[in-house]
Amino acid sequence: MHLTLAFSAQDFVKDVGSYAGFAAVVALALFALLLFAQAREIKRLREWGGQAHDRIGELERSVAAALDMGRRAMARPAAPAPGPAQQAR
Repeated sequence: MHLTLAFSAQDFVKDVGSYAGFAAVVALALFALLLFAQAREIKRLREWGGQAHDRIGELERSVAAALDMGRRAMARPAAPAPGPAQQAR
């Protein structure tokens, strides 16, 4: 009786072990895929972060130009509106 139980337990361990091995291989493949995807994303973010100073400089220049245009518009006297005497001419 003990011999039969030993054989059935051994078969069970073989079956479960093969399933566990297959699951481990699938998990390892998934892990490798995620690792390479993360490395690609980190590389892209590093490049984007490296260009941040250039983008900040462009934004500062455009804001300065917009402020300068606003100051010029405020400093320029407004043209007088045509009055009734000027419209008759």
